[in-house]
Amino acid sequence: MHELRETDPRTIGPYEVRGRLGSGGMGEVYLAEARGGLRLAVKVVRAEHAEDRTFRARFRHEVRAAQTVGGTGTYTARVVDADTEAVRPWMATEYVDGPNLRDAILDGGPLPGGAVRLLA
Repeated sequence: MHELRETDPRTIGPYEVRGRLGSGGMGEVYLAEARGGLRLAVKVVRAEHAEDRTFRARFRHEVRAAQTVGGTGTYTARVVDADTEAVRPWMATEYVDGPNLRDAILDGGPLPGGAVRLLA
């Protein structure tokens, strides 16, 4: 986790932002906390994408699809909340502590066959 920058939000929807988890082509991902203490990974769409109607439609579709999977007995974090109509749309999922796949491979080398099968 990285410290927040001055330009990072301090709240997203009803959640208090605790740090930055990373960024990608579509936006930033923050570690946030719900009132009851549940930790969440909150993906916030980049401002330039938020202005694009086609991108917003794709993001709404992504959120709907993500809401159909995840939770107990799966390997996908459950979607907890989302606001696809916000000025900067966002989606909150359960936070799963651990390295991302890229870092795991860079740090530990190729995954063993059993781990690859589990991911598949």
